[in-house]
Amino acid sequence: MSLSPASLQALADDTAFCDALLARSQHLREQLDARMEQVLVDQLDGLAAAFKPSQVEVEVDEATRARLFEIVARQWAHVGEQMPHFSVLSHEDWRPEQLTAERLADFYETGRGELVLLRRLLSQVGLGLPCKARCVELGCGVGRVTVHLAPQFGEVEGLDVSPGNLAECERALAARDIRNVRLTRLQAPPDIQQLAPYDLLFSRMVLQHNPPPIQHYLLRELLARLRPGGIVVFQLVTGGPSYGYLAAQHLQKHATTDFEIHALPMPAALALLRASGCALLDVFRDTAGGFNVSSYTFLAQKL
Repeated sequence: MSLSPASLQALADDTAFCDALLARSQHLREQLDARMEQVLVDQLDGLAAAFKPSQVEVEVDEATRARLFEIVARQWAHVGEQMPHFSVLSHEDWRPEQLTAERLADFYETGRGELVLLRRLLSQVGLGLPCKARCVELGCGVGRVTVHLAPQFGEVEGLDVSPGNLAECERALAARDIRNVRLTRLQAPPDIQQLAPYDLLFSRMVLQHNPPPIQHYLLRELLARLRPGGIVVFQLVTGGPSYGYLAAQHLQKHATTDFEIHALPMPAALALLRASGCALLDVFRDTAGGFNVSSYTFLAQKL
């Protein structure tokens, strides 16, 4: 028996019946999973086809870059003060008024999945975690992933722009007696140039909140400081419906408290990896940027 699109929609509209039926039928579950996967692939393919990388400005002068970075810093200082955990994962349970001790523990447990992902990506290309190495986490936020990375490395440096989020991260580390993490607040683009050489970069659901010229600059400077043989794992939104970007227009219309999602085109990301002497080991589409954009996670190694 095959399900028609109308039948699939009926199942989706009655979630209780759907759950009960799928629990009894592995065949139906497989059909539904396959259908949902195809819907996602079709949607992402359509987004990619409509996206024109040439309409995205990725390099600007130093003064413009500083102004763009200031916008990002103000936005994340605001949300880090008002709703730090919700700013990291936008789920109602993580709003300040809902965040009980039990939910806070659940929140930090979600970060373990990122460590699992990192291990799996490395294992698929015959690599493991460099346990005594120095790890840099771009966009450490409140430490959701940091607390899981720290036991795996000799040293972790967490970078973020939000004072409120960094304060929460410090509390999370202290509560777990984690002492091998250094937290650094980025207050201006050149701050990234003070970063010491490192062995592994991890960053997901972070770069997408920065305008393309800031993403481009941060990635370029981070890759320049990666040691030979070092690994980078980072996620980018690379396109979206009719997405375009001009810095001058952004500077005219931005709002301090907005959550913004921006794209760095795939050709620009690949060019940065090549220019830095990194070999691309793997890249896969994900949903870290949401379902209405094209998002990818990259795995690369410096030669």
